[in-house]
Amino acid sequence: MSLNKFQQIRRYLRIAALDIPQTTEEGKRLSYRKVDPMINQLRSASQAFRLPSFNNTIDEAMIQCTGCSQDTYKIPSKPIELGFKFHCLADHGYIWDFHPTSNQTRPDPVPVIQNLTATRGIVIFLASQLPKRRTWHIYLDNFYTSPGLPLLALLRDRLGILACGTARPNSKDFPKELAISKKAVCVTILLLGS
Repeated sequence: MSLNKFQQIRRYLRIAALDIPQTTEEGKRLSYRKVDPMINQLRSASQAFRLPSFNNTIDEAMIQCTGCSQDTYKIPSKPIELGFKFHCLADHGYIWDFHPTSNQTRPDPVPVIQNLTATRGIVIFLASQLPKRRTWHIYLDNFYTSPGLPLLALLRDRLGILACGTARPNSKDFPKELAISKKAVCVTILLLGS
């Protein structure tokens, strides 16, 4: 597609859903409601074409956007520094389900779970979308897991899903018995290398 053709399409394309509420009953702005019909269609299409394998991951993904929006995130440590943030349930690079978040209003509403933050609630929400007839294993990074929080136990007890996650050794609830000093790691590497 030529640049001129793209600019003409972009010039006349406007998404406006007038019949969809833009706020919750409490008055919280729902950031992605305008594009919800399109997001739901994309989600149902991605779930229809592939059944995920037993091993899945839940992680955050950025979609690049350099325009002005109060919903974009700026995270300099990521490969895509500025854009829209989605939490994705993926399998071998195929995104099976996703949930948008906004920098202004945080995650769009998901069912509230006691003792869990909204971000960790998204993990329960995405995991509950998996079909019930299989055994699932979910891998998470330290953005979602922490030793003092019951996320992995909730996945196991409520949904029957086994999960594995990384943890930051400098977090306050990390067991001191499992902490390995950097010196010990360097000595081990040197011993393995020789």
